[in-house]
Amino acid sequence: VFLFIFSLIVPSAISISTVYLTTSCNQTVAITTGISLQSSTALYYPNSMNCYLAVTVPTNYKVVAVFRRYEIEELSSVCKDSVNFYDGVDTSASLLNLDHNCGNIAPTNITSTGTSLTVQLVTDSTAIYRGFDLILSAFSYAPCSSDQYSCTNSLCISSTLKCDNYDQCGDQSDESDCTDAELANTASSDNSALIAGIAIGVGSVVVICVLIGIYVYRQYRWKMFLKDPLPIIQQWDNQTNYPLTRKYYKTYNDGYHSMKNGSDPNMSSSQDRPSTPNSGGSSSKSIIKIPKSGDSIA
Repeated sequence: VFLFIFSLIVPSAISISTVYLTTSCNQTVAITTGISLQSSTALYYPNSMNCYLAVTVPTNYKVVAVFRRYEIEELSSVCKDSVNFYDGVDTSASLLNLDHNCGNIAPTNITSTGTSLTVQLVTDSTAIYRGFDLILSAFSYAPCSSDQYSCTNSLCISSTLKCDNYDQCGDQSDESDCTDAELANTASSDNSALIAGIAIGVGSVVVICVLIGIYVYRQYRWKMFLKDPLPIIQQWDNQTNYPLTRKYYKTYNDGYHSMKNGSDPNMSSSQDRPSTPNSGGSSSKSIIKIPKSGDSIA
């Protein structure tokens, strides 16, 4: 979601295209206004690299290179990797920089004497760094024409490059004193995409949060359900229980009680005497099994 929003925001301020040295190795690019040249599509440039890009401009124009980022491998004041500038269409032209460029201090603006400039990056196999990001622009010297912007340093660049968030002049003069109308014109074409991207991003975040909330709630309810004990079903003893007392029974060692049939002296009357079943008019004893020690009697 956030990458999607970022991809929509970034183009709103870009008025020039970007070329990567790793994907345009040893090629020539013709420009009329300007381009952004970066050392690699990745965060760090690769090892064992030897690539150049030649930039050409129309007749009566020259090329100026202005660095935005610069980080090239240097060890003990010795360049392990280097960036070189040639005053022509390839590396056989005259070298514009007297020394190999490396370290983290960007060189000053570099200008060609003709209509072409070649940028070369040479790396070894020991380490990788972030590399460079520079702006290559077509310019001419003053006096400037009506369709050009006059930089403070006497360079003339295309008026379309003024207030585009890139320093094509090399002295920031084309990005100073920008009016609200100029700033709005830079980003107005992509404002709708920006708003749509933000709306989609926020909506996606809300949907994801709701789904996560529903999932967590269901998991919580399920765990609570598993923790709740099942309802206890009350069981009833279908056997008849009688209120039996010691005066009606005699305890035997085998754990049985034998009911006395009308001969217990403790029985005071016939109504205290329990009735027992008879077979053929003869008296019989009713033997009732009593639970042993440890069991309970209802």
